[in-house]
Amino acid sequence: MYGQMAGPSRGLPHQSRKDRRRNRNYTPEQLAHRREQNRKSQRAFRDRKEQRIKELEQQISEVDQETEDINSALEALQAEYQSLLESKEYENGKGKEPEKST
Repeated sequence: MYGQMAGPSRGLPHQSRKDRRRNRNYTPEQLAHRREQNRKSQRAFRDRKEQRIKELEQQISEVDQETEDINSALEALQAEYQSLLESKEYENGKGKEPEKST
């Protein structure tokens, strides 16, 4: 009895009891077809997963580029602001605070 079970000692792939119970109602042809369908489904899932990962990586790349663009624009605006402040200080007398009008 025990010698007839599938396993490494008989050169057959290992199957759990649950798998043996699940598959005992299939003919060898049906089982082969089922296994082929499972392989196809697994391959399709892996392909979809890989495609989704590529899409997300592309989105990350785009967001990184947008962030760089925004940071560059911010630096340019900050430099322009600093330049305007310095020119205003120069016009009002070097280093003097502009007088407030009341």
